[in-house]
Amino acid sequence: MAPSFDLPDQVNWIKAIGPFDESLELDLLQQHHIQAIASKNSGGSSTQAKLVAARKLKLPVFMLQRPAYSGPVEESFDQLVERLSQWANTSNRLGLKPTLKERSHP
Repeated sequence: MAPSFDLPDQVNWIKAIGPFDESLELDLLQQHHIQAIASKNSGGSSTQAKLVAARKLKLPVFMLQRPAYSGPVEESFDQLVERLSQWANTSNRLGLKPTLKERSHP
């Protein structure tokens, strides 16, 4: 998938979805002569191998921080469905017509 914006000529876009292991990340960084890493902070461990590999090669890492979220955050899918159901019921009382279809989640 190509970026949706123009990149400087000296920048190469490499998009892959991990997680990957450290040795594969080291190989990728060295094979492409990568000089810096720009990555989003996904909040998980899927980029950990990339960050460790970059550290081993002494590469600078630039992280895009996730925006702060001040609203409610549910811990499980069932809690999310319950909150959506409550919202839908409240919206119905207010005369709104939300379209909420419940589906089972694997």
